[in-house]
Amino acid sequence: MVTVEIRPIRLKDLDDVTDIEQRSFPEPWDSDIFDTFACWDGEVPLAEKNLGLMRVATENDRVVGYVVWMIPNDRAKGHIMNIAVREECRRRGIGSLLLRHVFNELAKVDIPICILEVRTSNDAAKHLYEHVGMSLVDRKENYYDDEDADIYSIRF
Repeated sequence: MVTVEIRPIRLKDLDDVTDIEQRSFPEPWDSDIFDTFACWDGEVPLAEKNLGLMRVATENDRVVGYVVWMIPNDRAKGHIMNIAVREECRRRGIGSLLLRHVFNELAKVDIPICILEVRTSNDAAKHLYEHVGMSLVDRKENYYDDEDADIYSIRF
């Protein structure tokens, strides 16, 4: 039986992460962002004393998914900024595992809420978020260049 491991991103993961990102999003992040996370062992100081974190999910040392989130300096609410799972590995619980990992990490540092934005048309992602207990709380018009974003939240 293959188990999924969650760990900080490493430099050797960059090709896999970039491939997943390019295939998952119409406006993918620049690979330099992932490179920065890898160079900082998955924890990058951000503006205003916020902290960005990145973890990858691996099977047999192959990246099958990843998540990027922010811990704000005021500790009010965590923010998932990016999450993706390799297309052929979807619907196997890897996305749920990554989300629950973030929720646990936020709870460890006494952050009671986590939010994220998702394209209004991304029904598969919204189903995943609802499956792990997140709720639709708002909408941001024109958040993406071509589409609104639904805002999901969970309190723990």
